[in-house]
Amino acid sequence: MPTSVTRKSVVISLLAACVWVCPKINGAPGLCFSQEAQWIWSPEHPRGQAKQGDCFFRKTLELTNVEQATITITADDEYSLFVNGRQAGVGRSIKQMEHYDITRLLRHGRNVIAVRVNNLADGPAALAARVFIKPPGKPWASYSTDDSWRSHLDSAAGWQAIAHDDSRWKPSQMFGALGETAPWDRREEVAPQRLSENQRFRISNEFAVDQVMGNDETGSLVNMAFNEFGHIIAAREGGPLLLIYDSDKDGKIDKTRDYCDLVANIQGILPLNGDVFVTGEGPEGLGVYRLVDKDRNGELEEARKVVGFRGEAGEHGAHGLTLGPDGRIYCVLGNQAYFDGEFADTSPLKTFYEGDLVPRYEDPGGHAQGIKAPGGTVIRFDVEGQTVELVAGGLRNSYDLLFGPNGRLFVHDSDMESDEGAPWYRPTSLYEVVEGSEFGWRSGWAKWPIYYFDRLPPVLETGRGSPTGACLYDHFMFPQRFHGRLMLADWTQGQILSVKLDAAGQAQSEVFLQGQPLNVTDLAVGPDGWLYFCTGGRGTKGGIYQVRWLGKVPDTISDLGEGIAAAVKQPQLDSAWARQKIASIKRELGTAWADTVAGVAFSDENPAKYRVRALELMQLFGPTPTPELLTALSESPNEAVRATSAHLMALHGELPEMVQLLEKLLSDSDLAVQHAACEALLRSGAQTDYEFLVPLLESTDRQISWAARRILERLPSQRWKEPLLAHENIRVRLQACLALMIGAPSDENARQVLEISRETLKGFVSDRDFMDLLRMTQVALHRSSLPREQLDELAKALAGEFPVGEPILNRELFRLLAYLNCEKIIPNAISYLQSDAELPERVHVGMHLRFFEHPWSSAERYAIIKFFEESLPADTGSSVPLYVLNVTRDLCQDLPLEEARLFVSEGAKWPNAALVSLYQYPETLSSADLQTLKRLDQEIDRPGFEAEQYKRLRTGIVAMLSQHGDEDAMEYLRQIWVRNPERRQAVALGLAQSPGDENWDYLIRSLPVLESYAVTEVLNALRTVPQATDDPQALREVIIRGLKIEQENMSPRAATALLSYWTGQKLEADEGESELAPWQAWYAGEFPNRPEAKLPELEQASPWTMDTLFEYFLSSDGRKGNGERGKLVYAKAQCASCHRMGNDGTAIGPDLSTVANRFTRNEVIESILFPSHVISDQYRSQTVLTSEGKIFTGIISKTPSGALLVRDSQLQEHLVAEQDVDEMKPSKTSMMPSGLLDNLTAAEIRDLMTFLGFVPDERQQVANVKELHLKR
Repeated sequence: MPTSVTRKSVVISLLAACVWVCPKINGAPGLCFSQEAQWIWSPEHPRGQAKQGDCFFRKTLELTNVEQATITITADDEYSLFVNGRQAGVGRSIKQMEHYDITRLLRHGRNVIAVRVNNLADGPAALAARVFIKPPGKPWASYSTDDSWRSHLDSAAGWQAIAHDDSRWKPSQMFGALGETAPWDRREEVAPQRLSENQRFRISNEFAVDQVMGNDETGSLVNMAFNEFGHIIAAREGGPLLLIYDSDKDGKIDKTRDYCDLVANIQGILPLNGDVFVTGEGPEGLGVYRLVDKDRNGELEEARKVVGFRGEAGEHGAHGLTLGPDGRIYCVLGNQAYFDGEFADTSPLKTFYEGDLVPRYEDPGGHAQGIKAPGGTVIRFDVEGQTVELVAGGLRNSYDLLFGPNGRLFVHDSDMESDEGAPWYRPTSLYEVVEGSEFGWRSGWAKWPIYYFDRLPPVLETGRGSPTGACLYDHFMFPQRFHGRLMLADWTQGQILSVKLDAAGQAQSEVFLQGQPLNVTDLAVGPDGWLYFCTGGRGTKGGIYQVRWLGKVPDTISDLGEGIAAAVKQPQLDSAWARQKIASIKRELGTAWADTVAGVAFSDENPAKYRVRALELMQLFGPTPTPELLTALSESPNEAVRATSAHLMALHGELPEMVQLLEKLLSDSDLAVQHAACEALLRSGAQTDYEFLVPLLESTDRQISWAARRILERLPSQRWKEPLLAHENIRVRLQACLALMIGAPSDENARQVLEISRETLKGFVSDRDFMDLLRMTQVALHRSSLPREQLDELAKALAGEFPVGEPILNRELFRLLAYLNCEKIIPNAISYLQSDAELPERVHVGMHLRFFEHPWSSAERYAIIKFFEESLPADTGSSVPLYVLNVTRDLCQDLPLEEARLFVSEGAKWPNAALVSLYQYPETLSSADLQTLKRLDQEIDRPGFEAEQYKRLRTGIVAMLSQHGDEDAMEYLRQIWVRNPERRQAVALGLAQSPGDENWDYLIRSLPVLESYAVTEVLNALRTVPQATDDPQALREVIIRGLKIEQENMSPRAATALLSYWTGQKLEADEGESELAPWQAWYAGEFPNRPEAKLPELEQASPWTMDTLFEYFLSSDGRKGNGERGKLVYAKAQCASCHRMGNDGTAIGPDLSTVANRFTRNEVIESILFPSHVISDQYRSQTVLTSEGKIFTGIISKTPSGALLVRDSQLQEHLVAEQDVDEMKPSKTSMMPSGLLDNLTAAEIRDLMTFLGFVPDERQQVANVKELHLKR
């Protein structure tokens, strides 16, 4: 049965094409891996002899779906980077590779990356760029610089645009791989003034960097670790686990072999007790696997799953592993991987929540949509995976974790680059992970700011980058200032940071090593004390490198002694090789080990660092410290010893005496001891008296007050609620209120907390306390279900505070006021938008105004939309404009009909408001509404209204007229069809709702201009009309439309069904054959003299295609042209030889004077590119065969004498006497030559289209929207 087309479905299709939405950014690579980026330059200049001046480069990509895309680029000397014609960045030195996120600049289909490099002086010059693009669910692909990049020494207008013709550009010459090519990456004999820049690695001259293993031996590496024997275990990207070792025992690593291929996508490696723990995809799915060499033959042949995960493997999945000082394994997970099981009741992080009050706007690009708290996490488990605890949450995507000095755990978390500039942006940061940490990452715009007191702040913000591996330098082979430093790798910035921590928890960082390039993925300290790092990732060149100090370590430092002294002094306890040495010492000491190591810990005569290390050795190697020993050490005069003993007491939390001792340590004079005691009580799960916590809740140290509140959350609230909520100290009250709503959320508790909030506001409140009070109020509302009508008193109290002088206070205050729907502050809020406050603060207020349930006046709505449209910069990669577009759409959803009519009547001034107002119109329009729409359509369907917002509005008007559907509306749609061919697709969808009568012919004639989604609707509609055609052109067009649909991997069933409906025939395709193939054969048999029913093909190689020109006309360069210049192009392209345009040209072919009123731009371009694809009967050529065997093809006319005059494609005339004609037959080839555009530039084609009337003339006056606003 024919499929009917409902009116509603067509209206939805039309409105979907015009309404304000934020599409996902799409694109995809064609390869999985590629070689390292190459240094390239124009082949016109010999290597090292480039002339001063510019060189231009282009790389064309065909993409479908893109999840993320980045470029890391450098050039000698200066560069400007463009993506699809838009400038993405500039750089002025090869000392630094710059990183750009280009995800939002890419699009479906054809894309172009273009670079201009300026060589400032004669001599060496080159460009190197890593281009990585990741499709959803697939590996990264590389499109990095190589000889597929085209180059040219001269520019032309629009050289960086998609549609620019680079067919005459030459393939670039390659000088060598990035990272190993002179003079850019290493020294060679070059001019002295250039030497300082010609080093791959920049590091203090007291260090040297040596390559240990190259890419040929290792491939791209993503992880590494040293095992018990000092061998390197490394994970090859997309490949096996490797063993890299010293085969001849000469102290140099020289061999690589496969070690295990049972687990893929390995992202973390932990050698432990002769086995290897890894994160990756194994025989039982995603998880942590224990790899075992059962037969000790040097290969890991068994993979046992220890902990399972759900989610995705790869860059946002399960990552680093490390052994903790407590003997547990710690693992960090990105925000797209989750523990596949139930966390133990002993987990320090028990409660997590989203924490936002108003509905969430997710990332417009689709990143992490729908991912809920806790996001990225840190977990720990025993070696058998029997007990898994959740330690921390609220991370985005940390790649590694490490234990620093005194057993402090750290992660280096990544940022979301496209959020930069937004109020919710989180920079790349170093976090200390304490028990029950919450770091506040949430999806979309809901990320918790740093000042929320229900999250922990970073220790250090490290700027933009992509953190990878991390390690603690705890050896003696580097100078003393590096001892105890955290070494952090950053892949995109190409550097290793050195971070110094002080006892108070403050951190300072400096660049330890900078690379050109340095695609560093992981770090580890070797048995020789040198720092090793591996390179690779995303298909780039891999290798192992060693950083060594050039100085001499004094013998007094390097001599560790023997026996227990050597064990206690053993550096790098976090490594397998160090633990192996200690285990050997333990075996040598035998039964003496236990007393000896305990004695080191107990004696006050030993330095504190050795006593602490002795306790760590006891915990890892046994015997574990006894409660008696810990009790004695808790009274040590040294704070580090007391803090370590407190940490270890957590493992004896079942003993009352341990709990009592920890309670005593809560009042220790040292903050580190207080914090250790708090964490121990939290981890032990012991029930303590709340009174011990009160002084800590008052603490200005956020970690101490955090840990104390976490304990309070776990205590039965009836024990402490009454005294603490009434406490005289505001800090105690605030922390207690927050603890109550986290640990015991209920409506009753929320009422009590909100009453405290309201009462507190009556007195003086410092900025810090006011901020925490606001956040406490938000959490109370979020974790309860109190109806808003019961919150009027709170709303009044808060409304009186807006606006305040401190921007972040305004931010949180307005978040609450929006949730409480405190409408009386709307005038103040709109005034705030027009103030001189920082733009992010005003954006925050503007975006939250959308959540007020308020009858917006046109003036109010206009003020908000005006702020957004005039204040936000064009989107050059930031997600902020895309978020704001979604907010604007939602702000206008509930317009009253009368106000909607007002906006529509003024649509020429307010096109965006008019568009969304159309949603409020009834399905059946009044006569006045119909006339208003027709009048508005005529007003904006003329020169000067070519901007995108007017195109969307015109489509919306067509949708409304189609929905109305009476004969008056249909007649007007047919008028649009005749008046403006560029609108025929939208009109055809409208006419398809009533496909019979007069509309039937319009639908048939619309087929050539319809895109696949629209043509299916129209073909289905035609099948509902009891009418058929035998017109060969119509039948051919249906076949061609079906082929086009099939080409786009969709079913052509609508086309074949209509052909059967019209012809009464049912044709079946053979297996593996196109469904249209039998119809193509049928057509060729029925109409042998007509052009074949097939998709158009270029007769010769051409720089131009429909797609390239379509993209160009969408670009800023292609949207307006110059008709005067176009007239010259008209002559240059030989159009005037056959076509009349006004008073110019010859009338051999069709008159083009009014061509823009009869055809779309695409139809005309297609007829030029494929002149034989569609030929009018009036201008169809014929072939004449004479009795003498001569053949003439062209347009034929008869002379008065009866002779035939044949005018061929070269405009030559041939006279053939009537008696000499032997045969005449129609030609399937147009006399119009192909390739007419081949010698034209994109700009010339644009100007030609301007002359023909298809592109606005830049000399025309444009409708000034701002002027129209002012005149209102």
